[in-house]
Amino acid sequence: MFEERWFSYPIWSDIVSYEHHEELLKYCLLRKAYDDGKSFSNRGGWHSSDLDFHTDDVINRFSKFIQYHLNILSEKIKVKLVINNLWININGYQTRNDTHTHPGAFISGVFYVKAEENQGDICFENPLRYFNQFMYDDPIFLDRHVCHKPRTGKLLLFPSSLPHSVLSNETNIDRISISFNTKVV
Repeated sequence: MFEERWFSYPIWSDIVSYEHHEELLKYCLLRKAYDDGKSFSNRGGWHSSDLDFHTDDVINRFSKFIQYHLNILSEKIKVKLVINNLWININGYQTRNDTHTHPGAFISGVFYVKAEENQGDICFENPLRYFNQFMYDDPIFLDRHVCHKPRTGKLLLFPSSLPHSVLSNETNIDRISISFNTKVV
């Protein structure tokens, strides 16, 4: 019998080297000092206001770096992606992010500016997890979630509709990342 799989979700990842990494790290820490931030899915962590990638030089350079990687993905998936918005996340000891999606975006992503193991994996939930579980004997494509460990320089891209969360940071060192959403043009 022929089997078709229609509803899979890709997650793209790579360890990338950003030329202005130290400058970006300093920027993130400075931004936290004067930006009250927002509260979305973050529980105890800091989520900055949206960053202005058109006029802020540090963020403009970083957005061009991300756009380079989005262009590679754009060729692969045959749609042109551009950054819609981006923000900084700083998660200290025992802070996390609840399960959420990014409505209105097409592909979302995260770049780890400063991160290591035990600082809270990002976990993607299987949106088909309630699919007739009795029909199959717990095959891998029905697993409830898959997690990626944070690591400095890691870039993750994923469909914005894919439910995800970030586990608690169990270290006394801040995990710093920049997240972003894209749109199709």
